[in-house]
Amino acid sequence: MSEITTEALTAKLTEEEKDQAIAWLKSKSKSPVCSTCGESGWVVDNHRLALVSWDRKWSSPAVAIECRNCGKVEMFRTISMGIDGPFGEDEDG
Repeated sequence: MSEITTEALTAKLTEEEKDQAIAWLKSKSKSPVCSTCGESGWVVDNHRLALVSWDRKWSSPAVAIECRNCGKVEMFRTISMGIDGPFGEDEDG
């Protein structure tokens, strides 16, 4: 199990990491418009978040992306984006 610490929950993303998140999203999205309002303006949050299972046996760092128009938030794993490596896992997952 990955250990969840206050430091991990509040770790700020660097500008380079935010740029990497935006580039990753653009590479994966056919149309980067909000599914709620149809607008295309998004903001990458400044901090890593922690996705945590209810039983706390699994966690993963994530980044929140917010629609500038309606405020809808989508979250993506920073490990999948290549921003962070595995935490508390071996290479096989």
